[in-house]
Amino acid sequence: MTVKRPGWEDRSKDDSFWLHEPPQFSEKAQQVLGKYSKLPRESWEEHVTEIRDQAWQCAPFPCVGMWGFLSFGITGSVEYPEVVDRLKKGQTLLDLGGGLGQDLRALVADGAPSESLTLFDMDEDLWKVGYDLFRDRQDFKAKFIPGDIFKPSQLFHLSEAFDMVFGGNFLHLFDIKEQKEVINTILDLICPRKGSLVFGFQIGTRGEPRMLGGPKGRGYRHTTQSIQDMWKSTAAAKGFEVETAAEGIELHSQPDITQHVDVGGEPLLKLQWSMRVTGLFDPSERTA
Repeated sequence: MTVKRPGWEDRSKDDSFWLHEPPQFSEKAQQVLGKYSKLPRESWEEHVTEIRDQAWQCAPFPCVGMWGFLSFGITGSVEYPEVVDRLKKGQTLLDLGGGLGQDLRALVADGAPSESLTLFDMDEDLWKVGYDLFRDRQDFKAKFIPGDIFKPSQLFHLSEAFDMVFGGNFLHLFDIKEQKEVINTILDLICPRKGSLVFGFQIGTRGEPRMLGGPKGRGYRHTTQSIQDMWKSTAAAKGFEVETAAEGIELHSQPDITQHVDVGGEPLLKLQWSMRVTGLFDPSERTA
């Protein structure tokens, strides 16, 4: 997500967000770059390195400097097979702060129609670089909507437009008050009916929910319980009955991220979560 934070204007490659190690190509990255983008295998490293340099000038963020745009994080969500199936049947998905649009390409590579996809972010720079990364400017039909998530009027024309909303490494950019504001906006964007789905992942904690951060910004870190409580209470206030789920996964294989993210002395925790609408009610008819 292109969120302006103090210190994020620094584009030095000495930044802790910049990994000097060469990229690793997961099975999904191989599928997308090879079968979807049809790039020759011998060109991958040079190509993505050039793209990273280009993207870093637009946005010196972890998803760029740490090769995050090659992780296709949406594919690790429990809901991913369901999401692909629903998109194939004509439903719609909004990606909040999706950077170069890498997760949308993963969906399309697995058979989802790109016309059913929309990405929302603050500026269009990384989105444009995404066309160069995936070589699909003519064929990729997903929509890009620029705007500020804290200015809901910019999204009014999208009210009740999406069956599914995805937020990868998005909510943890904000404090608790801001997170609730974002959730309220998301609830205005989803279709108000049973089955509408919001899902994502972010850095979490096994300790007490609290503000944590590093030199380039702070955000509120949730536990599996606190993030579900936040979704349930905020949704109930707007008349949504929901089911929630959350799981914490320790990421022992990514020590570099602790250089710039304060994890409170704990193992790095990836918090996967979801909220599914099960019903609607008039909140004015329910009293405490």
